[in-house]
Amino acid sequence: MDETTRVRLSHIQGVPFPETVVKYWARVEKFQASKEDLLIATYPKAGTTWTQEVVDGILNEGDVEKCRRAPTQMRMPFLEMTSKDGLSSGIAKLELMDSPRVIKTHLPIQLVPQSFWDAGCKVIYMARNPKDTVVSYFHFDRMHLHQPETGSWPQYLEKFMTGQLGWGSWYDHVKGYWKERHTKKILYIFYEDMQEDPVREVIRIAQFLERQLSKSTIENIVQMTTFSAMRENPMANYSSIPDTVFDRTVSEFMRKGEVGDWKNHFSAEEDAAFEEHYRKIMADCPIPIRVPTWLTPSAIPLNSVLQGVVGACGIWVLRDLLKTYLFVEAQSIAGPETDIKRRNRLNGGLIEKIQFWILTVVLSVVGSRVASLVVLEFSLRAVSARITGGSDSIIDPLFLLLVQCQFSLGCALTCSLNFLHEGAPQGWLSLLLAVGLSWFLASRCSRVWRHINTMYQIHSTQRYCGLCIGLLTTGSSILTWLCSALIITFGVSGIAAISSINQHFLSTTEALRFWTPLTICYTLLVVYMNEDRHQPPGQQILNTVVVRLGGLFVLLITVGSWSDVFHVLICFIGEAACLFTSQDLLEVIYQHVTYVPKGPLKRPGNRREQRKLERKLD
Repeated sequence: MDETTRVRLSHIQGVPFPETVVKYWARVEKFQASKEDLLIATYPKAGTTWTQEVVDGILNEGDVEKCRRAPTQMRMPFLEMTSKDGLSSGIAKLELMDSPRVIKTHLPIQLVPQSFWDAGCKVIYMARNPKDTVVSYFHFDRMHLHQPETGSWPQYLEKFMTGQLGWGSWYDHVKGYWKERHTKKILYIFYEDMQEDPVREVIRIAQFLERQLSKSTIENIVQMTTFSAMRENPMANYSSIPDTVFDRTVSEFMRKGEVGDWKNHFSAEEDAAFEEHYRKIMADCPIPIRVPTWLTPSAIPLNSVLQGVVGACGIWVLRDLLKTYLFVEAQSIAGPETDIKRRNRLNGGLIEKIQFWILTVVLSVVGSRVASLVVLEFSLRAVSARITGGSDSIIDPLFLLLVQCQFSLGCALTCSLNFLHEGAPQGWLSLLLAVGLSWFLASRCSRVWRHINTMYQIHSTQRYCGLCIGLLTTGSSILTWLCSALIITFGVSGIAAISSINQHFLSTTEALRFWTPLTICYTLLVVYMNEDRHQPPGQQILNTVVVRLGGLFVLLITVGSWSDVFHVLICFIGEAACLFTSQDLLEVIYQHVTYVPKGPLKRPGNRREQRKLERKLD
């Protein structure tokens, strides 16, 4: 290895770069972009060439000959790179090209020339999981004789973690573009997503570029840009770069192109240290990069757990207020024996504590994407039920919806929190505050329920307790307040859910693939539930849960990832945890309907109709 050809690192605004970049930085900074230009930005070795070739294929509608008109570095010049002698540079190549130009860069977002943002240029940013990125970068720097000396693998890994490699910190790089993706025209894609479903990602990129391509053209582009095809393509494999720059005896420019090669390089100790470092640095910006195995793919673990606690507390507030309402309403009608039986049925205990922590774990594990789907499907179900609900139902559909919405409410809270705290600095602190407030509210509601359950009959008759007297006069308003709070909660979470879904289904084609089966599924669900409403409420709820989550399961097998499918299966556990302890609520609802029937049944003398309804409930 000829160490005399290797360059040193210098800094621009605190970011390390090869000294050749720093020497000619003024030319880069003053570069004038036009509105039609497209910028492809990545951290080094994060799928840059792959993205370039896909974009070139889209712009040339899959024409192989046009895509092989020149080497990649000539078709899509490297903005900030200049040769050691200064005779060849990306700027010089770009100045000879007419717009629209496709431009490559590794610059962090704060150093991208201002002209790109002033002109409103589109940017495609590809992120790759950091473990595979550092492994690929290590081998590239070893074979690139104009890059700084790599040192040993442990030394190189340490430099990567501390941001001492060329183009700076990977963490700052991916976070910078992620935080600006809504304020600027940035399409943020992932290497692992491209590996998993290249057709889907090519469609996303084409949609972003406003290009309509046929199915055969898309498939052709996918075939042209497979790793093996690019490796054999002399216009894409950088074989035109001389051996004085690339030492191919050390490594090929296109080495493996795999997900998970990091396992062949990281020791157990290195992986543990890296994982801890990743979680700490990325805590303020939960980017859904599919970091293999131990690292959480869609959220920071602490944030997920805190959101799960808030969701479980929300479910508990709903349960306790609903039990309080039913108890207070029933007290004015039912006899003493029934009161005691009802109190026994509604009493909690160890089972409810276990249920609370099961729900916390489930809500922590379920990703924001599936939680968003649960919110949307329940919202559709709730609206359709209220529109089509008939007076001939055994029980008012409102009570059944309140029982059914428990797990969906937990998902609504976690989905909203994830949306509101996305990219927020020190988001875990505000989540910790949310946990404290929700825990306080849940504990207060629980205390109110325990007090009412044991002392209401005495205090309300003897006018001894302000709380019981208040509930005696205004207890019926609990249901109105509860419904209003749920409408607001699901309204906010619905906005968050739609935003989350649209991040994953950006193209028209994929949007149709998603919304069409979802609409059909819940149209059929409405029809089925209308026919099903004469069954016992417990059976109705069970059937609804199976149909709802079963529909989501089938939908995500079609358009989702396997992690989504796994999360839907976990949702079954969450729904079961809610419904298992809801039998007490259903029994009280039976009694509530029996003792407070609708219409003519309210007349004390109409016992025959009341007994008929009781037999129907049984």
